[in-house]
Amino acid sequence: PFSAAMPDGQSEVCDDAQLETCKVDSEIVVEVGDTRDTNERVMDYPKDSQEASLEVEDGEGETEKAVIGECYDDSNVSCGVGSDSEDNSEEIEEIPQMQGLNEGEDDTDTEEQEEIIECELENLQSDPGIQAAMEELSELQQNQDEFSEGIPRSLSDHDLSDNEPATANTQPQEMILPSPVHDEYTQDQIEDLVQQLEATKEPLTQETIGKELVKASLTGIGKEVLPTRTGAFVNLMRSENMAVQRVGLQIINNIGATGIAKRNFKQTGGFNSIVKLFEADFEIQSLALNAIGYLITREVENARELMRVGGIPPLIAFLEHESSRIKFFAAACSWVLAAYQDEFQDALLDAGAVPKLLKLINCDHEDISWQAAGALRNIVLKNDRVYREIIEAGGLNKYKTALQLDSDRSERVLGLIIQTLVIISSENVIKEEIQTTNLFPVLLQRLGKSESTIEFRSRILYCLTNLCTKKKENQELFRAVGGVKKILEVLSTEHMDETLRSDASTTLWACSINNEATVAFLCEDEVFKILHQSLVLETEKVLVGIVATISNIAACSSRYRDMLRERSIIPLILDFLRGSYIPLLETTAGAVMSLIRDNSDNIRQLMEWDGPLLLVRNIETENDGVKQNVLGALRLLLEKQFAKTLKAVREVGALRSILLLLKERSLPQLQINAACCLCSIAEKNARARDDLISYHAEHGIRVGLGGSSTKLKSVVCDLIQYLGRSSESFRSILGKNDVLLMLIDIIKEKNVDTLLQEKAIRALWALCISNPIHQQLLKDSGGISVLLGLLKADGTHIHTKGAILKALAAICSKNYKNQEEVRNYNGALSKIVESLAVGEGVAELGEQAALTVWCLTLGNTKMKNAFRTEQALPPLVELIDKNQENMNILVNTLGAIIALTRKSNTNRQIFKEAGLVNIIHPMKEHNNQYISDQVKDLLAILT
Repeated sequence: PFSAAMPDGQSEVCDDAQLETCKVDSEIVVEVGDTRDTNERVMDYPKDSQEASLEVEDGEGETEKAVIGECYDDSNVSCGVGSDSEDNSEEIEEIPQMQGLNEGEDDTDTEEQEEIIECELENLQSDPGIQAAMEELSELQQNQDEFSEGIPRSLSDHDLSDNEPATANTQPQEMILPSPVHDEYTQDQIEDLVQQLEATKEPLTQETIGKELVKASLTGIGKEVLPTRTGAFVNLMRSENMAVQRVGLQIINNIGATGIAKRNFKQTGGFNSIVKLFEADFEIQSLALNAIGYLITREVENARELMRVGGIPPLIAFLEHESSRIKFFAAACSWVLAAYQDEFQDALLDAGAVPKLLKLINCDHEDISWQAAGALRNIVLKNDRVYREIIEAGGLNKYKTALQLDSDRSERVLGLIIQTLVIISSENVIKEEIQTTNLFPVLLQRLGKSESTIEFRSRILYCLTNLCTKKKENQELFRAVGGVKKILEVLSTEHMDETLRSDASTTLWACSINNEATVAFLCEDEVFKILHQSLVLETEKVLVGIVATISNIAACSSRYRDMLRERSIIPLILDFLRGSYIPLLETTAGAVMSLIRDNSDNIRQLMEWDGPLLLVRNIETENDGVKQNVLGALRLLLEKQFAKTLKAVREVGALRSILLLLKERSLPQLQINAACCLCSIAEKNARARDDLISYHAEHGIRVGLGGSSTKLKSVVCDLIQYLGRSSESFRSILGKNDVLLMLIDIIKEKNVDTLLQEKAIRALWALCISNPIHQQLLKDSGGISVLLGLLKADGTHIHTKGAILKALAAICSKNYKNQEEVRNYNGALSKIVESLAVGEGVAELGEQAALTVWCLTLGNTKMKNAFRTEQALPPLVELIDKNQENMNILVNTLGAIIALTRKSNTNRQIFKEAGLVNIIHPMKEHNNQYISDQVKDLLAILT
């Protein structure tokens, strides 16, 4: 998280996806319970699946596995914190479900019948034969479901005793004695039953045959045969008889987890029919929701079909049903839909899922809470709209209530809530809401519960980190409620788990970013002892956050940088560069940047401890974040300690490696840091310039100039200027590699950045020095006209005008056609003369304007006359008179006057009358020999 991209050597902590969601957000966890019918199969949607595979036909009869719920992160910020954490997905206890044996019982709801059934069950369950059958069935069911990963704890009638409505089916039914669950069916028998079912339209017969098929659907052979005949059971659902609908749904429940049944159900229009059953009685609704859960799990096409037939809005409406069982199934289905991430997020939000699910977080039934929390955990992934809905529905307050120590929510529910908070806590809208809903106290209380799992407490620290990162108001609130002290307590507690100490150190970094009050507290003697001791004793994993916190302290002010030097922190920090732990190397290089910025004393101490050499040795590290921060530190050292730093670069042979990093298109900041280092080296060292040219620097330059970063392009333009002006051959090479054309395109671009435009013009100057081909290309491409247009424009910055004049001098030098292009451009010469006048007070502009006049006039009589007409001669005299101490202005102005006076008696006379002889005569003995020779030549011409 400590990227050199940030001005202070810091960058924001990994977002939720980097820290955690890549590990936990892919879970598709759904728990369901048995329904009132004892033959129906309860939902066992996949739980805690790290990669929930979705089997999809590829059109050729084969299947392939896709991944549902896996989180992909857009951020490219290199991260050193939390990057190697373990998978923290919750373990959910698996409790085998009890299969009822009163199949076919009458649906009447009298207390007497319930007592009889209960008595019969007790008698049957006590029978050794029945017990063996139940064990056999349990083993069979665990093996036959291709997706089952263990059956979670069910919701029994006792769990959900909320006076649910009795079934409306009061039609007399044939009593069928319960068949032993372990009865064997043959394929022929099952197919014969299906044929009989398809041949009859009599509801009672359909119900009777259907009940037999319900039993068959629980067997292994039934699982193989019946899914191919799913259409027959869809037809049962379409019956107007509720008992027939019921057995149809029971069969679909039992076979619905198989891939064939899922596809056949969709192809026969089953979803349109099952959604219509949402208007039936409670029991039918319950069965329908249960079946939908199977049918859409890991079958995205079925989920899409459910959405197409309008099934999602009524399904979400069931979240407010009076029946806890219905709410449970609706929440479970919501979780399955949410597990497909953005596929159904908008549909769920449009149906009002977020406020409805939030209401269930603190409901009376823990299992419903769990389903709701899981659905919300997946809905919030990468969706800005849901963050606003959470706030509007008071979601943070509901989460806060659930997290209270006196809450009866289990840790599996709280775990999902914390996962959700980790995801959303990096969003600004959520961070701002924390000022109203102060979550910090409850999170700190939960953090302090040592009996909680390490994973749970670790996620709390992730959440605290996100909430405090670059949000000063939250940092202040966190410190006010004792958060910083609590984090230090975690760091200093003996035998505290390393993972928690590591995460706590990251949180300490987050709450001290650009926060002087927190930094001041950390620098108190007793508190800083904890940090100092950690630097000496802690493991590499924990040191990442500690070093990052030291970096925050150093970045706060020069006073704290001095304090860190006086406490000998710099040698301790540098020592970590000798290691190989990537996150620590990255963070340490970032800390070095903070320690040496604008502090010469710290730089000197760093040089004493071989800082440049330790940094350069890590350029070859495979991690881009390390390279980026190392180059950022070297960039600062090259500005202040050039010779020793360049020596370290040469000793390691790193110059070629730095040049290669200029080609890293996907990492603009790494390219920028590399380009800045190369510029510093090329500007000040001729041997290094030759080396870069021999390493074919033109390729890296072309890549950098074609990037999207304005800053990178600007720095590359500087590099072109430094290398191009010193080597005629390299100028030609750059032209052949289209670099010149790329520069012309930049200056032609509308709304181009002012600094980039100026740098591109200076690069053009370097490439056109004594290069007729490039000069001609500028004319043919319209580049000269563009430059003159910029010179005439009122809004052009004065530094840009100076660059334009300098470029025109190179473009027109000894090139008559280009000189004439300038002379014939309307208003161009008057603007050059105007720059001469302004140059009396602005040295840079006067220097370049005089140079332009000199280069335009050489060998061009028409230009001499034109400048005389534009009244350019008197300003040149004034320029010499007012800038006698400026060597560059003297050289350029004397050169321009000499060019104007040769073979022009009229111009000589004007200069004499302006008093030029008296001004320059004392300069005959000038200490600069070149200027002295110019003065002597000019006096000879004038006299």
